[in-house]
Amino acid sequence: DPSDTGKMKARSWTVSGAPSSETFQKHLAGDGAGLGVVMLCEDETLRFGAIDYDDRSLHHVNAAKEIATRNLPLVLCRSKSGGGHFYCFTKEPVSAALMKQRLTEWCALLGFAVTTEIFPKQTTRYNEADIGSWINLPYYQAAETTRYAFDAEANQLSLQEFLDVADARALTGAELAAYEVGASSSLFADGPPCLQMLEARGGFAEGSKKNGMFDIGVYLLKARPE
Repeated sequence: DPSDTGKMKARSWTVSGAPSSETFQKHLAGDGAGLGVVMLCEDETLRFGAIDYDDRSLHHVNAAKEIATRNLPLVLCRSKSGGGHFYCFTKEPVSAALMKQRLTEWCALLGFAVTTEIFPKQTTRYNEADIGSWINLPYYQAAETTRYAFDAEANQLSLQEFLDVADARALTGAELAAYEVGASSSLFADGPPCLQMLEARGGFAEGSKKNGMFDIGVYLLKARPE
């Protein structure tokens, strides 16, 4: 059943260990429960991350075009609730902290509220019992799925087309670290990327004013203490 925001509520549980090929096949066939995976590895690296905008108010066509216009290395998939999962894939294991930093910047550039979830939620594990948070995978019941990806023109992609696009947009660790989106800044040229993204976007996103003003205050105190 959906909540007030449109997010689908379902019974879920976590199983330790790597999912088998059979588990993935059941997910694609729509056989039983859908599959979610924890992307954070024991060495604090991962191969993908995601912005989880899980609200049915998302306009997928506009969002897909926005990704293309801003040249972001993201793949948009419709989520279980009708919102969007904006995936970033890599060609090799990369630092979870770096992935989270980049996704946070891109989330601000896309104009999403600061409350929007970023995966990985954790960049480190405190003990063996701390396995991290998992995210639902797309293409459940792939032949008739509602959790499909979009291309740059917002066309629905088949499973194979999605895999091809994901491979094509995947980055190396060096590319992710050096990735720039062409955000010019006159107010925060020597400031952190999140504030440069804020200026490039044109202002505060919904729900971000309080935290954004605090961040600006910290920047000004450090950059111009006088």
